[in-house]
Amino acid sequence: MTPSVSHAAVCWPAERFYWARLDTPGPRHPGPIPPGFLPDLEELIPAPLDDLHIIAADARDGTLVCAIPAAELDSARDLMSLTPASLPPGLAGVDPLRLNFLVGRFEPQARRARRSRSRSLAILGMGIGFLTLALGLHRRTVHANASARDAHAALHELQSKVGPFPHAGALEAENTRLRGLAESRARQSLPPDARPVLAEVLARWPTSLGADVLSMTVTGEEAILSTRVKGDPAALAAAIEAPEGWRRLEPRFSGVGDAARAVVTLRKEGRP
Repeated sequence: MTPSVSHAAVCWPAERFYWARLDTPGPRHPGPIPPGFLPDLEELIPAPLDDLHIIAADARDGTLVCAIPAAELDSARDLMSLTPASLPPGLAGVDPLRLNFLVGRFEPQARRARRSRSRSLAILGMGIGFLTLALGLHRRTVHANASARDAHAALHELQSKVGPFPHAGALEAENTRLRGLAESRARQSLPPDARPVLAEVLARWPTSLGADVLSMTVTGEEAILSTRVKGDPAALAAAIEAPEGWRRLEPRFSGVGDAARAVVTLRKEGRP
């Protein structure tokens, strides 16, 4: 008997369907059976599989399979859903109302149109979102260009008041020159340390002659000693010993009141 098509959802008795159970887990959502399950059904369903519309659902301990001849569904194309009213004895784990056979190539035109309309609305919403984003980016670009033009105009105005600015090439050349100058100064050797020479001269100073030191200029290569003595300045000059590696030049003498002044120069060997 052909069922009435006046209802949107129809349930047929379980006896009108072929039933089987597989030990392997099935799809999480009930729907057309995956092709990989078909070889296991050839011995379980006593009908040519090519003539059937087969639905599979994951049960608690395997896969529940429900099938019906595809020719019987031609009269149900105006329905919104067609499901078994119940499960046969011995099978459980799936709500029979979830085994809707009006899916895939038997999906009702109204449902397909509704899904297509929903997809179109989603695409339209995405298009509106992208258009809004593009407009926002365009406004940002326009604002950035306007800011750049304002900054360029302000630069020209400032340049007209204070004179031309050096171009980028001149700035880079000056930067290179200054960097080279800094590196050249860093490579220059520091002047010789005069502290060891001063310490040795003071250690050799003839304190017994009672001479006063008027001035002392010491570098790493030369020491000039200006002294005043009430005795013989030549004796003082002779008593001042040159450090090792140095030599004493001919001293200069002059009279200062009742005392004499001696200027003794000590110079490092190898220097004129």
